[in-house]
Amino acid sequence: MKDLPSLLILMKIIARLPAKAVIRCKTVSKDWLAYLSTREFAKNNCHFLRILGD
Repeated sequence: MKDLPSLLILMKIIARLPAKAVIRCKTVSKDWLAYLSTREFAKNNCHFLRILGD
C-alpha cells in the first residue's frame, strides 16, 4: 500500500460495502486481497454496516 489514494479507497469506501461486494474487490490486486483479508478491515466493515443498518 504505497499509494495514498488506494489506501483511502480501501479504508473509507470499500469498508462500507456489503460482504459480497468486498469479496469481488479481493480480485483487484494482491495488495487489496491482503488488506481485505485482515481483521482490521473486517472490524471496520462490520462497524460501518452496523451504522448503516440503523
